[in-house]
Amino acid sequence: TSIKLTPSSSNGVRGMKEFLRFAENGGRFGDQDHSKPVEGESRIIEDISEALRSCGYESHYGVGTSGFKVDLAVVDPDDPDEYILGILDDGDSYKASENTRDREFARADVLVRMGWNIVHVWSVDWFFNKKQTLKRILDRIDEIRKSRAKAPEPEAVKEETPEPATDMASEAVPEDVSDPVPEPDPDVPDDPPAEPECDLPSEAIEEADVEETIDGESEDVPGTGSEEERDDRPASPQEPEKDDYGRIPYVPYVPKEFDVPLEVAISDREAVKRIAGDIITAESPITEEHLLALYKKSAKIKRLMEQKRSVLVANIRDLYPPEIRGDFVTYWAYGADRDIRTYRVADSTADSREISAVPLRELLNACADVVEVSVSIPRNVCVSAVGKALGYKRAGANVISTVEKALDIALEDGLVTELDGNLMVE
Repeated sequence: TSIKLTPSSSNGVRGMKEFLRFAENGGRFGDQDHSKPVEGESRIIEDISEALRSCGYESHYGVGTSGFKVDLAVVDPDDPDEYILGILDDGDSYKASENTRDREFARADVLVRMGWNIVHVWSVDWFFNKKQTLKRILDRIDEIRKSRAKAPEPEAVKEETPEPATDMASEAVPEDVSDPVPEPDPDVPDDPPAEPECDLPSEAIEEADVEETIDGESEDVPGTGSEEERDDRPASPQEPEKDDYGRIPYVPYVPKEFDVPLEVAISDREAVKRIAGDIITAESPITEEHLLALYKKSAKIKRLMEQKRSVLVANIRDLYPPEIRGDFVTYWAYGADRDIRTYRVADSTADSREISAVPLRELLNACADVVEVSVSIPRNVCVSAVGKALGYKRAGANVISTVEKALDIALEDGLVTELDGNLMVE
């Protein structure tokens, strides 16, 4: 460029020179090493590069200069000196943008104007739906290659020269001349470049699990949307066809496991929404302690420090406002009937829950069931009986403390009454 820099040149002038240098070179700078990930870049960029390499496509990291970079540039297989696609993610360069407009539109818009083909890949989409996301990238590359193959080439201008007059009658056609070979039809394009074969990631989640969020964010909360979204999830326990309180089998939910970085798992609201949504839908009603235990298993979190636990809890509560009464925090699936009269008990010891995993509503129903069957029962005896009704052979300190608190709420709500130290149902 013609911009001359001096020691007193402002940052704006220096930035403009680098930007023009970037534009003039088509986003390529010979003095930069693009073979290694940029320091501090999102870990998914390296994963995407490896996945593309397995499909026959080479790629370069951090193509560009200053803070204006293409996170991953895919080398054109038909012209190795050019790039066929630029991939932008939500890593450091995305987060460094000062406002939403720069993050969502300006960077990509400038690159498109410079001739780049751009695809956005969000970390959450890659972690939760790697197969579908990689397929979308490959489809875009294939689309670009096919569109170039179909582009008509400019017709060469033919110079017309008059042919000498001949005596058509005197011309003899040799007997051994075969039929003329037909000219190729200019409207029929040559075969498009062959698409590289590759195996899409086997560990990817089924496509139905996560909806695309590239062209527009879905307003539905995963795990709480339409019936179609919930078809493949465990059905919520059904209440017995009777008005009495009663127990039903508890079948523990085994959450899907995701290879998600800790910071993403606790701080990224989309990640929290997707993991917690499935768990709440399957286990509803569920206590906060049980939800966190299953969440840690799903996100492969081995240890959750108090500060990070607080961040995760705050995000979950904001996305799925719980029902809080005293020490009891309960999460319900969207649209769930909260006036249930059942409590769940596992058929085997291996499937049984800790008392901290039994939601308040089920504790209240167990209390009411024991009192109703007993007609009249001393409170201290009722505590042990409720523990046994919930499947605990021995009522330890935690069971006794939890049931006592539940009985206080049952009395407060009028589910049971107390007369001369005995509990009964009116």
